Amino acid sequence: MYKNSLSKAIATLLIASCILACNTPKTNETVPENVIEEDKPLTIQQEQEQEIIGAAQLEYSDLDESGNGIYGRKMMGADFYEKLEVIKAEADPIHKGVLKIICCIDKSGNILMARPDVENTSMNDLPLQRKVGKILVEQSFEKTTAGPDRQCGLVIVNF
Repeated sequence: MYKNSLSKAIATLLIASCILACNTPKTNETVPENVIEEDKPLTIQQEQEQEIIGAAQLEYSDLDESGNGIYGRKMMGADFYEKLEVIKAEADPIHKGVLKIICCIDKSGNILMARPDVENTSMNDLPLQRKVGKILVEQSFEKTTAGPDRQCGLVIVNF
């Protein structure tokens, strides 16, 4: 009796699973294999965080904020300031504020890293920040034989 009941239960389960399998609707939709999802546009904050040139762990106590070069080392050549004036003249007047760029240089005066100081910049027009950053990284500073391998300071631009 027990065997008969067990056999009937198994048979009923098999029949039920066949019925369910046969009645399950099938879709004819195919999923393309190479679907590329568009990235959502980044916020200004996210883009600024990705604007890092080089990787440097900085503390604000490491920065020269004197506005008198980076630890007294002046930028070489005047073309940065000339190009900066052109950018300012072409800029939309609604973009007012201060752009502060953290800039690190080596002993040879080459720029190792330049990125906006996101926390202390009040001019948030990203294309304008990029223009200034582009002309900044083309510059160099005075060489030195003394001091650390890397010195960092702020380049401050008022719009």
